[in-house]
Amino acid sequence: MLIAVTSDTHFTKDFGQLNRLTCRFSEADLVIHAGDYSEYWVLDYFRTHFKFAGVWGNVDDNKIKKSLKEKELLQVESFRIGI
Repeated sequence: MLIAVTSDTHFTKDFGQLNRLTCRFSEADLVIHAGDYSEYWVLDYFRTHFKFAGVWGNVDDNKIKKSLKEKELLQVESFRIGI
């Protein structure tokens, strides 16, 4: 299993910038984002394009915080991953 991990994307409304980052995730079985999306559309992009798990970060607004947990514990095969 291949897992991609990212955080602190802090993107403005620039899909080109996001596409350059996420093109490296195309082969991943799971993408984990550890928070600080900055804008909701970034979270939406990750949810739409990947098998996704993530938490909110300290710069994320209330809309993002209502959509995600502050902490998450995943079971992936025989591994436990804390985000």
